[in-house]
Amino acid sequence: MAGKPHKYPVELSYAHDRMRGGRWWLFRPVNHLAIVPHPMPKMLSKNFAAYEFECPCGCGYGEMAPAHIDNLQRLRDSVGEPLKITSGIRCQAHNDSLKSIGAASRSWHIPRNGMCYACDITFATGSLSNQRMLRLSTMAEQLHFKGLGLYPRRIHVDSRPGRRARWINHHWNWKDI
Repeated sequence: MAGKPHKYPVELSYAHDRMRGGRWWLFRPVNHLAIVPHPMPKMLSKNFAAYEFECPCGCGYGEMAPAHIDNLQRLRDSVGEPLKITSGIRCQAHNDSLKSIGAASRSWHIPRNGMCYACDITFATGSLSNQRMLRLSTMAEQLHFKGLGLYPRRIHVDSRPGRRARWINHHWNWKDI
């Protein structure tokens, strides 16, 4: 798509920093006079984009279950502040690489029939204290997530079919509350 000639030719693109969970728009000088916009990300809900849930290995495996995204959006709305996805979809190979830090072999992060039902979330801004994680966990409980795990600096939420599951990671410290 060619735009009108610019005094200073630029190319519009973006960079994504997965560790910080952010996306920045960059303007780079180019040798031609056209502005080339990068396509906007595919939005799964009002506040969550598809790229936030992608497997970090870049395989492109699976999609998030729509019911899980809807419930996650309700959680975001009730919290009233931005949430950051720290882990979404994982292919089997990526999940196996995380076993040394405690990833479950039958994790709900691994898509079943192409759909993933789990993600780990935290607050995008502010303190990541255990008190705030406990508040986030309580709100997730009120929204009836089927799986709910409490970890330092994040929580696990899932929409698994069947029975509910609740757990607290052994690194969790109640003294910090």
